[in-house]
Amino acid sequence: MATITVHRRIQVPSETIWKVISDFGAISKFNPYLKHSELLEGSAECGLGTERQCDMKIGGSYMRERVIDWQEGASYTVDIYESPLPIKNIRTTLRIHPLNVGLCEVYMSSNYEPRFGFFGKVLDLLILRWMMRYMFAGMLKGLEKYVTRTPDLTP
Repeated sequence: MATITVHRRIQVPSETIWKVISDFGAISKFNPYLKHSELLEGSAECGLGTERQCDMKIGGSYMRERVIDWQEGASYTVDIYESPLPIKNIRTTLRIHPLNVGLCEVYMSSNYEPRFGFFGKVLDLLILRWMMRYMFAGMLKGLEKYVTRTPDLTP
């Protein structure tokens, strides 16, 4: 099982970050790699069991995710159960760690297994880990831009 973790300090209160990331169907507002995201039909607004589809900008592909852990105000973990990625058993967590008033650190961590046996492991070591770190960092940068440039979010 491989693990990728990135983090970013963001100069806003943790409550502001939570307000944005807990709007589970709206991740495309700040994720630069998505063209659209929405809750799947019948899903609750947010919380355990909520499902969404994320339509990617590249290649017209998508991912479907289900919340498998929800810690109100602090973190959630999703199971990516449908995806074209060459990986399986993907669990990704977004977590907020308040540092002081108006400053927090946001973590994004993913555990997964490469598909395709030996070749998948080689692909993982050569390309996938780097690509995932790059995309996770880009997503957290997008989150920072969104929360600092959206007037009704900042106190």
